[in-house]
Amino acid sequence: MITEEKTKNSRRAIPLRPSLVEAPKKLKVRQGAVKLALGEVYAPRGFVFATHSGRPLRTPNLWVNDFSKLIERAGVSRIRLHDLRHTTASFLIGRNVDPETAALILGHHDGAFTLSVDTSAIDEGSAQKPAAIARLETLFATLAAQ
Repeated sequence: MITEEKTKNSRRAIPLRPSLVEAPKKLKVRQGAVKLALGEVYAPRGFVFATHSGRPLRTPNLWVNDFSKLIERAGVSRIRLHDLRHTTASFLIGRNVDPETAALILGHHDGAFTLSVDTSAIDEGSAQKPAAIARLETLFATLAAQ
């Protein structure tokens, strides 16, 4: 079921690195080929991330089929898909991005909300942080190379 966005800030433009823009473009080209092969069975709804038949992805399917495999390959602790928002907020704030800008990226109404909700995992004294960052950088490099 497709619903409206949760808040007015939910629909927003998010700037991406050029290497991240290429993957969805390639995916759309592959979807075009699948659409031609499936004909009327394909249900085009305009989603970049869709099932093989063009329907929207359901979160359980995304978790089982893709995200959990990426987590395993990256060698990081299992997290929920939604936890990526918390991780993004923590990394933005941890790299001195001001809370208001982080809030805009995450679709929050203000920086205070971002600080209170999505960055609770930040612990400046954590000895695990450099290793976690290194693992994420490795994951990003691997995904960019695909």
